[in-house]
Amino acid sequence: MRKLFLLLMIFCFLPVLLMGQNVLSNAGFENGDLDGNGIPDDWIGYAQTGASLELINDSLAAYSGSSWVKCTSTSGGYYLLY
Repeated sequence: MRKLFLLLMIFCFLPVLLMGQNVLSNAGFENGDLDGNGIPDDWIGYAQTGASLELINDSLAAYSGSSWVKCTSTSGGYYLLY
C-alpha cells in the first residue's frame, strides 16, 4: 500500500516539479486590481480591525516585476492574503 501511495504521489507531483511553472495565476501581483475591490486580482483577502492592504506599483522596491503589496496594521491586527 505504501508503494502504491508513493507511486501515486510521484505521478501527481513530478510534472509540476519538472515544469517549474508557478501555479498561482497572479503570484507577483502584476495583474493589479482591475475589479477595484482593494485586493489584487486572483487573491482573497481578509482584514482584522486596524489592518490595511495597499497594492503598490514601484519596480525599484519590488522583488521582481513592478508591483508589490504592503500590509500594515495600526492596532496589532493582521491581514490574511491568500
